[in-house]
Amino acid sequence: MKWSYNLFLLITFNLIVTPVFSQINHRESMYYNIGTSGVLGGLGAIINKKPDMPLGKTFVKGFAKGMVGGFFIYESKNVSSLITKHDKLEYNWLAKTVNCLGTSMVENAATNRKLLAQLNFNIGFNRFEIYTAEKFKVKYKILPVSLLLTSYVALNHKFEIKKSFSTGEFIFSSNKLASTWGSSAYTLGTAVAIDEKSLNTNFIINHELIHVYQFYDFNPINTYLQKIDSKLEQNSSFFKFYNKYFYNDMLSTITQTSLYYIKGNSDLAYRKNFFENEARLFTE
Repeated sequence: MKWSYNLFLLITFNLIVTPVFSQINHRESMYYNIGTSGVLGGLGAIINKKPDMPLGKTFVKGFAKGMVGGFFIYESKNVSSLITKHDKLEYNWLAKTVNCLGTSMVENAATNRKLLAQLNFNIGFNRFEIYTAEKFKVKYKILPVSLLLTSYVALNHKFEIKKSFSTGEFIFSSNKLASTWGSSAYTLGTAVAIDEKSLNTNFIINHELIHVYQFYDFNPINTYLQKIDSKLEQNSSFFKFYNKYFYNDMLSTITQTSLYYIKGNSDLAYRKNFFENEARLFTE
C-alpha cells in the first residue's frame, strides 16, 4: 500500500503546485480544483474515519470522491463565466447550484458519507443542509464567521437588494470604495462590495463571485473538527445548541484567507496571485 501513497502524493503535488507557479489556463484550473478537492476529501476521510476502517482504502475512497466533487466545482466556475458572456447576473444561480453540488460531494468524501448523502446549499452566510441518505429532511444553519464578515461590510456599504436576488449572494455598494480601498470591488468572505460607478459592470461582479466560490471551496476543511465538535456537544449544552443552529466556518476562513495573502499585498504579488488569476480566467 506504500506505493499507492507515494503515487497519490506525486499526483497531488503536480495537480496543486503546477498552476500556482505558472500562467493559469483552464486545464490548470481544472487540475487545481480536482486535485485540491481530492486532497481535502482524502485527508478528511482519514481524520473522520472509524477505528475499524482501513487507512489506505479510506483515503483512496475519500480522495476519489473528492476529485469528483472538484470537477463539479471547476465546472461551476465555467458556468459562472456565462454572466460575462451574456451580461446577465442570473446565471449565477445555475453556477451556484453546480458549485454547491461539488462542495457537498467533497464534504461527504471528507466525512466518509455516500457521495450524495448530504447536499448543502449556501446563500451568503445561510446554509441549508439537505439530507437524502435515510429520511429526507432539511436543516438551516448559520455560517457565523461569514455572518460577521457580511455584517462588517453592511455597516459601511449600501445593500443592493436587486443584485443580491439576481445572484444569490449578498452584494453591497459604496461611492467611496475606489478611494478607500484602491479598487472597484472586493470580497470579504461571502459578501461582495462594488464601487457605485462599477455597479452595472457585470464582469466585475462576476469576478468577485468567483472569489465567493473560492471561499466555499474550503468549506470541507471544517469537517476536520467534527470529532472535536461531537465531544464538546456531549459535555456542553452550549455547544449542543451551537452545533444545532450554526456551522463553524472558522477553519475554512483562516485557510482560504491565509493562502490568498501568502504572497503579500504588492501589485506584483496581486498579479501573480493564483486566486486572482483564476477569477480573471473565468470573467475576462
